[in-house]
Amino acid sequence: MPSLERLADDWRGLHGRSTHPHSVFQSAEWCLAWARHYAKPEHGIEPCVVTGYQDGSLVFLWPLMKVRKGPFTLLRWLSDPFAQYGDVLVAPGVDARPWCRGALEFLRRLKGIDCLRLRHVRADAAIAPFLRDEFHRAGDTEEAPFLDLTAYPTEADYDKRYSREQRKRRGKIRKSLEAMGPVEFATMPAGSLMDRAMEQAVAQKRLWLAERGLYSQPLMCALLEPFLREFSRSATGAISLVTSCLTAGNRPISWEIGLRCGTTHFGFITAHDTSLTDASPARLHMDLSQRQAIRDGMRVFDLMVPGDPHKQSWSSGRTEVHDFHAPLSLAGRLYGHGYLSLLRPLIRRLYFKAPATIRARFTRLFSA
Repeated sequence: MPSLERLADDWRGLHGRSTHPHSVFQSAEWCLAWARHYAKPEHGIEPCVVTGYQDGSLVFLWPLMKVRKGPFTLLRWLSDPFAQYGDVLVAPGVDARPWCRGALEFLRRLKGIDCLRLRHVRADAAIAPFLRDEFHRAGDTEEAPFLDLTAYPTEADYDKRYSREQRKRRGKIRKSLEAMGPVEFATMPAGSLMDRAMEQAVAQKRLWLAERGLYSQPLMCALLEPFLREFSRSATGAISLVTSCLTAGNRPISWEIGLRCGTTHFGFITAHDTSLTDASPARLHMDLSQRQAIRDGMRVFDLMVPGDPHKQSWSSGRTEVHDFHAPLSLAGRLYGHGYLSLLRPLIRRLYFKAPATIRARFTRLFSA
């Protein structure tokens, strides 16, 4: 950690010059806050950040970490799987490919690493052309839905995107929720109010996952809330954490924990009171959150992976997202080609097709 902290100022400067807003998960603010909670010997995580300087200036940064997965030692994105997108940082006008190639040659010389596993690489990422040429694809193609907010200069323009039936549906949702009291949408100020809202959101999201027999490593981790609290206080300048809450009467019923980088809003965690699922408070919340993003001058509302069907009505486009791997040893070939490319995609298909009760049994076994 001390070496990462010493790099912080140059890291922030490079990220500030980066032209890729989706690299918020490779920002110094995100990575350093995450590392202070997770990158500890007892967690088996060792940061491995590759840097490149030109004329004394940092122009390239590849944030990785060394982790142990069973008998295999891997390099993954720093903060994976908390990071929803992975990329390198490069200065404007710098071609990422020769820097990535040099970094990979350096990593190949390191001893005791079996495989590089890089998840959630967007098709428009700076590192994507290099990975397509030098790495192997792993698993199925995913999609990251997004809404282009520049098409809606005003809220009135945004409202026109809805069909008559959609407006009617949202009106019914609001009316049913108003039976509990006035419905209000608010963005929480940093501090105790935001902390409490994030705790409520994470708690309800965990309940929602349990009801469906699903598992999320980041959401189930006890360190998630302390990490988010620290990040909410350390995020400065072009990066911020924005938490909104929808209430009916005095009762919180829906939440969104969002990240903002430049003029892009990322819907990081959405949650609702699971006892009100049939009343669809999350649908109304998303509508209000996107309207707030327009008022705040955001240009893109990114709903991120996975490209679930329920996100379709909230998006106007989708970006392909891929996983990649590069074996560095014989064991890494077995892990990459045997597990990541063949076995894991099959397990995932069977898992998501299974009934919730069966998934719950596997989830309990996995979490144990």
